[in-house]
Amino acid sequence: MAINRTVARKIGPPRIVAALVAWFTPREFRQALRLKLAAEYTSFPKYCVAAMKGIRRTTALKAVEAFDANRMIGDVAALCIAFLPAGPMALAGILALAIPVLVWRDARTHPPVASAGEAAFDGLTVGPFLLAWQLLCWWVQSPFAAPWDAFILGLPMAMATISGWHWIRRWKPASRTPAEEAYRGTRRLNVLWVLAIFALTAANTQIVPVGHTGRDKWFPRPLFLLLIANRLQANRMGGGIFGFLHLSIFTDARKQQLVDRGSMLFLHRAQRWFEISLSRCFEIVAFLGIAVEIFIWPVGLWLGYVWPDEIHWTQFAADAAAFVMLLIMWGEIKKINSRVVLAIEAETKQEDDRSSSR
Repeated sequence: MAINRTVARKIGPPRIVAALVAWFTPREFRQALRLKLAAEYTSFPKYCVAAMKGIRRTTALKAVEAFDANRMIGDVAALCIAFLPAGPMALAGILALAIPVLVWRDARTHPPVASAGEAAFDGLTVGPFLLAWQLLCWWVQSPFAAPWDAFILGLPMAMATISGWHWIRRWKPASRTPAEEAYRGTRRLNVLWVLAIFALTAANTQIVPVGHTGRDKWFPRPLFLLLIANRLQANRMGGGIFGFLHLSIFTDARKQQLVDRGSMLFLHRAQRWFEISLSRCFEIVAFLGIAVEIFIWPVGLWLGYVWPDEIHWTQFAADAAAFVMLLIMWGEIKKINSRVVLAIEAETKQEDDRSSSR
């Protein structure tokens, strides 16, 4: 006897569409909007219309709550400094796209988590949107298209400065986060900052024309000096430049992992004027090298070494402003790194206490 079996098909939107709707919805309303759309589902077109209305209304509500004038001013300043060499039309198009994206990102994550990882993702969110926008402008030959070299050099600088600015604005010393989570987020922020320094040193070569004597003399040596300084100051955590030589089968793997992570961060150590370590010397030389790359050309103009029409003054102004901003951020980033290192040291001490009590 044949048995008729009917399988009830669940009525609802495709999973990928529902996932996209959830991704664009502010997280505070995500579950409520999902349940509301599922309960009122009748057809896919009506679902799409209701989802767009729900996303628009919830985003507008949270955008008002999340708006921070100081943070927005910093974001606009970071974008202007990074893409100023691209020209006024390209900069206007970038600002017209990036500002709504940042407003939506703030609304989507409000209330924000005091995490360096989430702040780093704020900057990373802007990157794909700007890249897609420029690819479209280049394809249709729009006047809003930026020169490819100015855009490629400005993009990592913009992402790094936006991430660092958001992290500085959100940092709460009283908050307690796990050491490993703090390390991962802070490490992403450090990588973005290093990429911004690399982009700045590359952009410094565009201040004068190709072939000019001394144009590429320092690139990219300051970045290598900063990395050497990072490895030299790792001795505080017991890592050091050759820390891998200390590994053995008798090493506590958990403790060694914490030590290695702490040794990879940048440290801020309060020192008196006569207590300058070797790593601090490398830092000073690196930043002096970047400053020389930028300010040597106005000095050369004063000495008669360079002609006024040989200097790209817009590029010079953008690089000088970016250098000052990254230099200020460097001190704040090192302070944040030091707090994470203290958390790692505390966790390492807990591991030692557990080992001694066994």
